[in-house]
Amino acid sequence: MLLLAVGLWLMGKGGVEFSRTDGEYTLWVVAPFFGLAIAPLGWTFLRDLVRVSQARRQPEIKPAPPAAVVITHWRDAEFLAMAHMQLIGYPDARETGPGSDGGIDVQATRGVAQVKMLARPVGRPAVQMLVGAAGQGRKRDLLFYSRQGYTKQAVHFADGEGVMLFQFNEACDVWAVNGAAHNALRAVG
Repeated sequence: MLLLAVGLWLMGKGGVEFSRTDGEYTLWVVAPFFGLAIAPLGWTFLRDLVRVSQARRQPEIKPAPPAAVVITHWRDAEFLAMAHMQLIGYPDARETGPGSDGGIDVQATRGVAQVKMLARPVGRPAVQMLVGAAGQGRKRDLLFYSRQGYTKQAVHFADGEGVMLFQFNEACDVWAVNGAAHNALRAVG
């Protein structure tokens, strides 16, 4: 705005100086041209100043916090188990998908996992089914994930068979339940 005012003042001053009666040309002859040249700068400056003041009046937009992931469905639990397996050393872990999985919900080259979202702790028969699904002379690690934990009989059986027992909650926290699972987590670091 100031530049515009100076430009207009120079234009007016140049017009007065140019019409002098003694015929001399002064520096003020270029004033109209100078004024015309800087007038757009004044408008640009004014426009930018208005934009900045409007932006300052806008309420600050804060990014929303990331939505908390909550395990509410068996598919979510299988995805959590897959992600956990990838973190602890099974990089090719994949869900087996819906349908008849033969007792295996997540599989990798070196390990298989069963995932249960029951309303009660997992018992020994479910852990036995995982061992049976892996077959005799198995070469893959066995992992079991449960939302409600395990019975004492299930933990005792898993310890004898080397099955890693993990528990998870709705907030996607996973922790080791037995010695085999603790050893696996220690090996990762």
